[in-house]
Amino acid sequence: MVLPRVLTAIILIPVVLAVIWTGSIPYFLFILAISILAGWEYALIAEEGGFPNQVLMLVFGNGAVILAMFLDGVPWGPLHHTPSVLFVFILWTFLSFLREFFRRDKGVSLLRVMATLLGVGLTSLCLGHLLLIRDLRAVAGEGFQPVGRELVFFLVAVIWAVDTGAW
Repeated sequence: MVLPRVLTAIILIPVVLAVIWTGSIPYFLFILAISILAGWEYALIAEEGGFPNQVLMLVFGNGAVILAMFLDGVPWGPLHHTPSVLFVFILWTFLSFLREFFRRDKGVSLLRVMATLLGVGLTSLCLGHLLLIRDLRAVAGEGFQPVGRELVFFLVAVIWAVDTGAW
């Protein structure tokens, strides 16, 4: 039981540290993958607990919200800014409700949408803030100093230490 955890840690620690150090596209893809896996796991746990949900819409919502967080504020064609995270989340919520209108079994439609909505909120909105924290800058003296990478390293170290202690 201990050996798989140790081997996973030996393999993943250098990969995670390298991705955090690099930032940009590899960091975005890493956070996107973690968010989608967390959403998938949430959907399975909710389904086993008796809360039906829309698994594919949850995965799509996670990807859309994480992408909106990554592209937040970037010029996008004729638009001055990309669509905001809130706009993408509300549009995705509308699509989730729209999908329920065309189902034959409408007995648990609201429960299905709410469980899916909670899944995207818990996984992509929380994990997506790691993208924003990574690019955080603080004012120190004459200009902006990047402090986000150090904060993410600190968060990962604390989370791993707490997880290891809990095991």
